Amino acid sequence: MARRASAIKKLRNQRHGTVIVDSGDALLAGLPRGGEANKGQINQAETMLRGQGLIGLDAMAVGEVDLAVGIRRLRRLARQTSQTLLCANLVAGGRAPFPPRKLVTTGGVKVGLTAVLEPPEHDVRAKEALRRARLTLKDPVAAARAQVRALRADGAELVVLLAHVGIERAKALAREVEGVHLVVVGHSGHRLATPAREGKTLLVESGRRGQSLGHVQLRLGAGWTPDGALEDDSQRHVLYDEVTKEIERMAKSRPSTDQDPRLVRARSLAERLQKLRPPAARHTLVARLVFLDETVPDDPALKGLVDAERPSWRVSRPNRRPPGRIRMKPLRGVQLK
Repeated sequence: MARRASAIKKLRNQRHGTVIVDSGDALLAGLPRGGEANKGQINQAETMLRGQGLIGLDAMAVGEVDLAVGIRRLRRLARQTSQTLLCANLVAGGRAPFPPRKLVTTGGVKVGLTAVLEPPEHDVRAKEALRRARLTLKDPVAAARAQVRALRADGAELVVLLAHVGIERAKALAREVEGVHLVVVGHSGHRLATPAREGKTLLVESGRRGQSLGHVQLRLGAGWTPDGALEDDSQRHVLYDEVTKEIERMAKSRPSTDQDPRLVRARSLAERLQKLRPPAARHTLVARLVFLDETVPDDPALKGLVDAERPSWRVSRPNRRPPGRIRMKPLRGVQLK
């Protein structure tokens, strides 16, 4: 989280308007046994929410792992940390426990956010956890359509769907729900180097366990309307970044021959880059992955928070079997006096 905060702050300083979202399952390391979090895991979830508040998160989709904290406790923690948790199709006790949408204005553009939850068919553990918690899910397609209409009525110029449904189901949602410009996918953990496209909708997913940060840059020219479509210009920018890195590597240690692998790779990338024409459209999207490795420094504020709170995440587990009388097995070939 500390590296993620550092990367976000750096990107935010370079842009006129920024919206920060999470596609869900961000609060716990994994789904607890029995589908219910213990005290240490609840403390971890609270730390994560407080950290997201320091980062400036605009909204987070609710995932089935997050729900292991408990509906009431999760809502209370969200209020205490001033975080927005979204889910348009979750029902608990006949009522919607989380807001279904949010409108954010940034860089002069009104961005509408909504979220849906639906574990894939093969994820038996996730579905069992929802059943034990007595939670039901409405049709995500109908829920997403209703929220897109509501966001458009509220004046949203750009609609972003946080789809905690896995990549394949997210593609189906993009085909069936009109008016969504961008889908941020969660649950499946795929790392998409460039966005996938379904009709007018682009889909992105940045992997799992916080190993990379998805950065989507939108350039909306004059004449943009909510009915417009974004042209994906990601591949050209990704190739440009790769060429730049190869040139920087060669500057530190110059190739000895023309057949040096680094030089051959740089030439190949440059040739591919020259074949890609800039899009004619005035409204473009560029998606990149920022890998949160050792080259990204920790944010001091987030690192201090995590280091201070980490001891409270550990809960001593009682032994499953009480210690009884220890019986020594005789050692073969050894006589005990």
